[in-house]
Parts: sequence; C-alpha cells; structure tokens
Amino acid sequence: MIEDEQEKAAARNQLIAIFLMMGLALVYFNFFAPTPSPPTQTPTDAVPAGQQTDATPSDVLRADTAAEQVETADATGWPNLPPPAEDVDPATDDIVIENDDLRLVFTRIGARLKNAYVLLHENGEDEIQLIPAQGDASDLTAVYPFGLRFSNEELRDELDYRRFDVVERSDRSITFGLTLPETAEIRKTFTFDEASHVLDVNVEYRNLEAEPRVLGMDQEPAFIVNWGPNVDSHDLKKGVRQTLIWRVAGANDWTATAKMEPGGDGEPFVERISSPEWMGVKSAYFMVAMKPEFSPSVGWVTGTEKRFRFGVGAPRAQIEPGETLSATVRASVGPN
Repeated sequence: MIEDEQEKAAARNQLIAIFLMMGLALVYFNFFAPTPSPPTQTPTDAVPAGQQTDATPSDVLRADTAAEQVETADATGWPNLPPPAEDVDPATDDIVIENDDLRLVFTRIGARLKNAYVLLHENGEDEIQLIPAQGDASDLTAVYPFGLRFSNEELRDELDYRRFDVVERSDRSITFGLTLPETAEIRKTFTFDEASHVLDVNVEYRNLEAEPRVLGMDQEPAFIVNWGPNVDSHDLKKGVRQTLIWRVAGANDWTATAKMEPGGDGEPFVERISSPEWMGVKSAYFMVAMKPEFSPSVGWVTGTEKRFRFGVGAPRAQIEPGETLSATVRASVGPN
C-alpha cells in the first residue's frame, strides 16, 4: 500500500517536472532565443536562362550587375563616322513597303522601322499599329525597331541616328546604305517573306579599311538587331500579361515583362540568353519575334516593363579588308 502511494507520488512529480520544462522552453524560445539566420538561397543565375531543368517557366529574369550601360557612348573613336542627322523630312525620310497583311513605314534615320501596321479583316479595313507612340521625340532621338547595337564602345547605337541612303527598292524589299569613307559600308535590307507576317532583316558590314576590323569582344556579339521600345498592341487591358518568351534547345521559357526591374545597385535590367532559336514579346493577341539565321547567337533584353529593347546578336567576327560580315534575322510581326 505504501509502495503504491510512493509510485503515484513519483509519477505525479514526473508530470509536474515535464510541464515545468515545457513551460520554460516556451518562455525561452519566445523571449530569449537568438533570431535564426535566413536560409541559404540558390543563386538565380545558377541555371542559365532558357535552360531550366524542368518545364516550369522561369519566374524572374536575373539582372546582370556587370552589364554595360545602355546609354549611347561617344563614337568619336570610330573612323569617319558622319555626324548625326540634324533634321527630319518625312517626305524624303519615310519609306513604305507593304503586302496584304503588313504596311511598314521606315525612316532613313538609322534605317529603322517607324510604324508597323497589322492589316486586319479580309481587305485590310482595320489596322493595329504595334510601335508605341514616341510623344515629343522625333526620329532623331526616338528608339525604333531594327536598330543596331554594337558591342564596341566607340560605336554602340550611333548608327541609329545617322541618315542612310535608299540603295535599292521594290514592292517587297528595301535596302538602306551608309558609307564611312575608307572605313566601312553598312547595308540593311528588309524583305517580305512568303509568309504573310514575316520580314527578313539582313545586315551587312563591309570592311573598307586596310587592316582587319574586329566587331565584338570576347563573348560579346558583333552587333545586336533589336526591337524597341515595346510592342503596343492595344490589348494589354484584356487581363493577359505581356510576356517575354524564348526557345532554347527545343524548349520554350518565358517571363512577364513586369518582372524586369533594375538591379539593387542601380544598374539597368539586362538579360542575356545563350543560343536562342528565337525570342519575342507577346500579349493577348499579338506577338513580335526574332529568329537568328546564324549560329552561335545571343539573346538580349534591357529596360523596364514599359520601355525595353530585345533582340538577337551575331557572333564576334574579324572582318578582313574588303570582306563583308552578313547576318540575317527573320522577324514575325502580327497575330500570335
């Protein structure tokens, strides 16, 4: 009997001890325990963009903190570069080519695309203009599609603001040319493909110097054929987010343009994609895409959600005297 009472007392004391220990533990962890360190995160650039190991679209395009600034560089170091255009005359600077589905208005300032009208309905009674309005900016300062961005510091985007000549023209094609005496001859040719909304964009750089000319640096491309400053398809209020999309190694990947934010150190948002088969921007109903007809290629995008440029770059090249570097991009402009 006495032993039973002793066992009960011991069990009661054990329970009391357990409850006291639990209470002390709760007090400690709530009031005295040090704040735990945040978990280690996998770097966002551990897997190259467009090469994810599963089918889930990437949620964020990483910012390249070492990326070059997008501002135009001083081009005085490039031999015999003509001065920028000083005025615009639409009567002579605007050039139009069209087919049954597209009416394209080019400007000689930079040999770029100023307006892209997608013709709708059977007889083109309606149309959508895909290039955003530039506000007070003129052709002398505006960002337009099919500009050229060179990796060389001395050139960068300078050709976008020089006046090209019309070298050849037909109903389905137009060639613009710019000559830097004893330095280079640059030509840009735009030709409608048999496909209704496809345009072939060919860029040629002929070396007129007595020495080889190197375009590009290390892994940087010779030049990038780009689209900017956005795609204004008038359907962004339909509940479908605007999306960057690209294809690498037979698989598509994408991200919302809303994810394009500057880096924490103030660097502009920049993303490079290795060897894309094509890349583009799509909204609810329309899409602009570029497909490089050369290899290797690099995809490139920089800017913000509202104003950005994207494109594909031709590989670094050494051009011997008298030789020509030629690169073609196929551009799809219209319904997605």
